[in-house]
Amino acid sequence: MKLCRRLPHFNPVIGFLTLLLASCSSEPALNLTSSSAASVQVGQSFTITLQAENVSNLTAAEAHLSFDPAVLEVVALQPGDFLQPDFIVQNVFDNAAGTIDYAVAQIGQPAVQGSGALLVIEFRARAGGDSPIWFRATPAASLGALLADSDGNAIPVALGELTVRTVP
Repeated sequence: MKLCRRLPHFNPVIGFLTLLLASCSSEPALNLTSSSAASVQVGQSFTITLQAENVSNLTAAEAHLSFDPAVLEVVALQPGDFLQPDFIVQNVFDNAAGTIDYAVAQIGQPAVQGSGALLVIEFRARAGGDSPIWFRATPAASLGALLADSDGNAIPVALGELTVRTVP
């Protein structure tokens, strides 16, 4: 099941109360979508897209993701076509730790509106099992993601999660 949580007014003490189903209306959201069917064969490559939805005045995005490195490995990270980043702060992954860190800013162009791909992640299935892919907290983005408008203000956003099933 795919879940999303509302940001930035997330209180970890009552966080379970703010978890909502992924169809979180037309509010701004960051969702993870898969190019594959319900399951992926071990050894097969597939893509996951970090999709921004229903955003206004977007100029910068930051996302910190985790996955199970025993089940999946990242092959490549490619910027999506929604933002045209002039400045790439982070575009790294660590297959031993099961982490992805991505942060970009669009400085010399007008802010974007609507929905589109922020990041395309190519994974390969390493072993059979289930791997959730989720946003993880960092010092810079306490809930695992941050969107900013042209004035540098945070854009409140719901976050989605995804589970990938791999089969032998």
